[in-house]
Amino acid sequence: MYINHWGLNRSPFAAQLNPEDFYASPTHEEALARLQFLIENGRRLGFLLGATGTGKSLLLEIAARELRYNGCNVVKLNLTGLSGTEFVWGLASGLGHLAPTDAGPVECWRGIADRLAANRYQRITTVILLDDAEECEDSVYAAISRFALSEQRPESRVTLVMSSQRQRSRTFGSKLNEMCDLRIDILPWSATETTEYVKDALQRVGGTSEIFTESAFQRLYDLTQGIPRRVRQLAELSLVAGAADGINQIEADAVDAVHQSLGIRNITEAA
Repeated sequence: MYINHWGLNRSPFAAQLNPEDFYASPTHEEALARLQFLIENGRRLGFLLGATGTGKSLLLEIAARELRYNGCNVVKLNLTGLSGTEFVWGLASGLGHLAPTDAGPVECWRGIADRLAANRYQRITTVILLDDAEECEDSVYAAISRFALSEQRPESRVTLVMSSQRQRSRTFGSKLNEMCDLRIDILPWSATETTEYVKDALQRVGGTSEIFTESAFQRLYDLTQGIPRRVRQLAELSLVAGAADGINQIEADAVDAVHQSLGIRNITEAA
């Protein structure tokens, strides 16, 4: 209903983010540039760090697509809940080793070594992108360390990137933290970037930037502190509420009302 009310052709703030709708804010562009530096210079390990909802997963997907387009062998894994054995199997499978689901660690490590050797011989860059790296079992970190140390030859081009909430990267253990070549921080949007994102999202789906007043944009920022996921959530719910009320423009008080009535917490309350 709200899509028709505001003259949109689809939702501007879809729950499942589409890389095609990626908003290239300065902080995300900088993070992508740093990822590119890490990989192009053959660095072994990098951390992509940021608060929940700042866009780490989307950034890894954007990077993965570009790297695959450029001929890299890319493995992207979400580590949530994985054991060391599951991680090793997923890594071997992602690299192209056809291991049966009941394959043991020895067979999987052998397959990983074979795939890395093949990539090295063919001069193919190998990139391993590990999302939600703070959410796995401790045994996974030992396996990641083993993998990171497995290709020490100068001609090897293997890079791992682990994404995590900034304050939880220490759970990776001292070895991985010592091995890390580059820590890439994703910062929340500024008030200006928050406003520009919402305007851009609305215009992409046939809307106008005047749907929200300037004071409403400022309130969106104040209540979300520029965390992208929270900006999208509050902006979309404000559109829904505005359509239900039959209003033609969303003011700051309407954003406040949605925030209060739907129980959306301020980022400082959720931290």
